[in-house]
Amino acid sequence: MGLFSKLFKKTTTDVRFEKVAPQNAMELENQNGVIENCTYLDVEEYLQMMLDDSEQFITLSMPSAPYGIRFVQACRVNEGIDVELGLEQDNQTKLICRVCDEEECRNVFYEFFNTSNVCDRKGYEPIKMKV
Repeated sequence: MGLFSKLFKKTTTDVRFEKVAPQNAMELENQNGVIENCTYLDVEEYLQMMLDDSEQFITLSMPSAPYGIRFVQACRVNEGIDVELGLEQDNQTKLICRVCDEEECRNVFYEFFNTSNVCDRKGYEPIKMKV
């Protein structure tokens, strides 16, 4: 193995996870814990925690994925807010992401909370991971 192959690792966008079994309720999660059957106000509170703390994340999961999206998650990054959609395909979940501003992030979470969907998926790309 040469020096350059040690210094530069390859990245892949073919990142897949095991599909999650159907849940009994909508779940909202961050580093502080999980809320089942969360409310709109719970989502707002967890979003604000994530916006105020660069170490915090937020995940909103649906019991099932009627529109192909099982969960939405976000965390702050240098460029803004990294918003990821967990797309269920076959027996796997694939992540796509997009960097958003605060208003876009809130809109994605509220749309998902209200409809179990994110209609505008323009600009989302498969996540990249080092292998």
